[in-house]
Amino acid sequence: MINAYQEQIFYHYILENSIFLNATKHDFFTNSTVRELFEIAKDHALKYKEPPSKDQMVQLIQIKD
Repeated sequence: MINAYQEQIFYHYILENSIFLNATKHDFFTNSTVRELFEIAKDHALKYKEPPSKDQMVQLIQIKD
């Protein structure tokens, strides 16, 4: 069983590695917060080839609302 801390590690690792980013769906995460954040961050990472910064995530969340 993967705990919340491990999910956060996977979240960051996947966003940094495009090989895994393309193959991973937000359903991979069991933590609902991490799942929603990943869905938002994945679109940005695929488009700009880098994970969003903290400030960018705040803006993306506000836009998505």
